[in-house]
Amino acid sequence: MKINRIIIRILMFILILALIITQTGCDLNKQNPSPNSSENVNKGISMSRFALDTVCSLTVYGINPEVNKEAEEIINRAFDKINEYEKLLSYTREESEISFINRAKGEATKVSKDVLEVIKIGVEYSKLSKGIFDISCGALTDLWDFHDVDSGKSASGKVPKKDVVEEALKHIGYEKIKLDLYGGYVTLKDSKMKLNLGGVAKGYIADKTAEFLEKEGVTSAIVDLGGNIVAVGSKARDIKSYGKDDEITAFKLGVKDPLSEEGSLLGMMEGGNLTLVTSGTYERYFEFEGKRYHHILSTKNGFPTDEDVLQVTIISKRGKSAECDALSTSCLALGIEKGIELVNQANKKAGKDTYEAIFLSREGKVSYSNPNSKFITSE
Repeated sequence: MKINRIIIRILMFILILALIITQTGCDLNKQNPSPNSSENVNKGISMSRFALDTVCSLTVYGINPEVNKEAEEIINRAFDKINEYEKLLSYTREESEISFINRAKGEATKVSKDVLEVIKIGVEYSKLSKGIFDISCGALTDLWDFHDVDSGKSASGKVPKKDVVEEALKHIGYEKIKLDLYGGYVTLKDSKMKLNLGGVAKGYIADKTAEFLEKEGVTSAIVDLGGNIVAVGSKARDIKSYGKDDEITAFKLGVKDPLSEEGSLLGMMEGGNLTLVTSGTYERYFEFEGKRYHHILSTKNGFPTDEDVLQVTIISKRGKSAECDALSTSCLALGIEKGIELVNQANKKAGKDTYEAIFLSREGKVSYSNPNSKFITSE
């Protein structure tokens, strides 16, 4: 009997949750510190839900146990916010503003400020990648039923015919997206074009969730939206000492090794107010006639890319998760060498070293966009 892939994801999430957000111990191999260790004093208040087609986890630190109920209420409201953003930005929900745009057949569509902002970021990174990453790829992604396989609606995916793919490619081009930033309108100049913000929306939602938590008075938290991680502030060593600079420690944000059968870490990044986004070609796929097809599609030929990279992690300061999201998808499509060039271009545009990329090749080799990276590998 075929097991629903969503269930598999949930089980895997439970297995590697401690690895994805590691905040215990100073050693990568020290995954089970002593229960009496000071490192375990403040575990935080954590809640998980299925949203955005993945398992999402929100963890709040620095909260006195006497007000745990209040913290749980804040987290619940944060999940409500996540659902609200998903309703706005989802490509598959008929009631979303993105679906309204896609059904407008070239007519101008009034959208909310958030939707306009996400599309603006998407267009910027579509341009930066020269169309390798392109948010106007909806006509192409419609042909590949990864979502049906993920949800269990289809037992296996099907490869679309070449002539159908070639027709879809004619309706991709971020240059045909017109934004009225003052009036709040979006127009697709090609009536058959469709937007798909899957490569940028989750990062934007992660940023907005972190902002919401901070507005609610949370000063230390982890937002993990299934590969999109935002660290709010730093971690207090224990509850009583929260707010004392000498008792504040850095978060240790772990990146899993997809080649490890034991679910080990590839490495970790230490710090506070960080964004860390990890994407891989192994995340969504189906097999057809003995061949595996992953979800990173080429805007050149319309089929899954065939590059040397298995996984990309983009690291930046907090507030840049949407941009990191777009960069990680772009780098998967470009491969390691050209991906590093793209990250360097993004840094040049930002005027400083805003972004850093960690690449894992299909052979298991780690490469860095920054030779002075502070990413700590398990080797």
